Amino acid sequence: MRAIAELDSVVTLSVVSAQVLGESRDVVLPVGTFGAVVLVHAVGNAAAAFEVESHLGGLSYALATVPAEQIASAAQET
Repeated sequence: MRAIAELDSVVTLSVVSAQVLGESRDVVLPVGTFGAVVLVHAVGNAAAAFEVESHLGGLSYALATVPAEQIASAAQET
């Protein structure tokens, strides 16, 4: 299994708080929300958390800091 990297598609494994981009409001992203990794926060060689951008519909997007154990790759294993 490959490690999650920047620009990978991911899915949330738990409820996540996020900030709507360009607005001063927060939203809650439910379990199963898809997003794209825009930044990896690493401690040593291990990913500790990810900045994940998710589409909310229309022209709205949200950005969340998600601990590594709360997301999974959205790529299907073959």
